[in-house]
Amino acid sequence: MASRTKSHANSLLIRTILIQTVVAHLKIKYSILILFFTQSIAAQVEQYSNKYDVPSFVEHLSENNINNYFKLRFYERGVNKYYVIPDGSCKGKGTKDKIFIFWKEEGIYYLKKFDDCSSYKKIKISPFAINFALENHDTIIDEFVLEYKSPIKDLSTNEFIDLLHLSAIGRIYTFYFDSNKTTKHLDLYDFSNPKDFPNSNFNQNNRLKIYFLSEYCEDLIFNLENDNKFIPK
Repeated sequence: MASRTKSHANSLLIRTILIQTVVAHLKIKYSILILFFTQSIAAQVEQYSNKYDVPSFVEHLSENNINNYFKLRFYERGVNKYYVIPDGSCKGKGTKDKIFIFWKEEGIYYLKKFDDCSSYKKIKISPFAINFALENHDTIIDEFVLEYKSPIKDLSTNEFIDLLHLSAIGRIYTFYFDSNKTTKHLDLYDFSNPKDFPNSNFNQNNRLKIYFLSEYCEDLIFNLENDNKFIPK
């Protein structure tokens, strides 16, 4: 029994050392990739905004004295492929890259969608998103989203081992309230809770104001898209 216990302990120690070695190599290997992807995404955000006439629409809002609105960008890292069909229409393949703008105009609340193919007609929506964002703006900007925390521990220190990841899916909220611009980036991986590798920070992250706003916006957009409510101009 003692020999089996010792053998088992040695086995655990070896596995721990292997995990630490792999993690160390991952940190070196992926730190460069993470920097590259971060720079790449920043460039894509600017390119996307300029290409699909979002700045012109934002300028239109400002010219009409609309000072409280926000922009939500969905993005996925990787290559976005689009094809122009012979009839002149455009079809995206394998992409989720798009922008939504929420605003209030003459007492009515609207949502407008932009993507690689088109600018879509505005849709009347509930006031909840704008009002919630306005009421909780300072908290949303100040609150801190904790990174996904792995359940794997270093047996020698009893501390969690950091497992780096290259998140594929994110959201960027840009708020324009009272002529001030603020931004909040979300890595959706931090809000996930995989069954096999539960996220130790899941509960705390899912109590944040930005989580409630994001959940509402995501559900609203999903339902509108599912019902084909977004109509190209």
